[in-house]
Amino acid sequence: MKDKILVVVAHPDDEILGVGGTMILHVDSGDEMRVMLLTSGGLGSSSAEELRDQSEECARFIGVSKVYYCGFPDQHLEIKPLIEIIQAIERVIAEYEPDVVYTHYHGDLNIDHRITSNAVLTAVRPNKKKNVQRIYTFPVNSSSEWTSPFPETTFIPNVYVDISTCLEKKIKAFEIYRREKREFPHPRSIEGIRVAAAREGMNAGMKAAESFALIRELKYYNQNRLP
Repeated sequence: MKDKILVVVAHPDDEILGVGGTMILHVDSGDEMRVMLLTSGGLGSSSAEELRDQSEECARFIGVSKVYYCGFPDQHLEIKPLIEIIQAIERVIAEYEPDVVYTHYHGDLNIDHRITSNAVLTAVRPNKKKNVQRIYTFPVNSSSEWTSPFPETTFIPNVYVDISTCLEKKIKAFEIYRREKREFPHPRSIEGIRVAAAREGMNAGMKAAESFALIRELKYYNQNRLP
């Protein structure tokens, strides 16, 4: 049985930097992939309209079946009532009924990433309908590595995905976000992406990897599921 995958991120390009290789592998294996972008971006070097066009191009390149655009304010998610963000995610969860959800980890430096993580983990709490089977969080280059060095904000992965066969496609996908690329040794440079993948790979005996923290997994060994 193929899975329905949902990636929920704060900004366009977060999905590729954080989970792009794993997204490619899901699509290549026949899973359905959808992406939810909470903000339109546009406070950096690219405009919001440009980023939306590029996110759509990137989705087509990878094979994402649908992108949800929420239009919350970039770098200002904190001004929105958290319940509004949660409800936006809940609507997509109810419509799509994903089996697997990926999102930011809770201790990221970027406040939009932290709020996104909090909202997603609230929106996917178990209920009496169809529950999300697995929830993963991930870091994002040029944000997560600069967070405070305290236990409560440190990202501790426990799942590694070998992306050595699709690393170059991940890089090509990121290059669609034309003005988001930086020069090495910036983490959001092409060489920086390769170095990050190699670093995570070495932690797990792989040539290149993306790392995740598994937040929750539901397993059923009989048919006595909630309706």
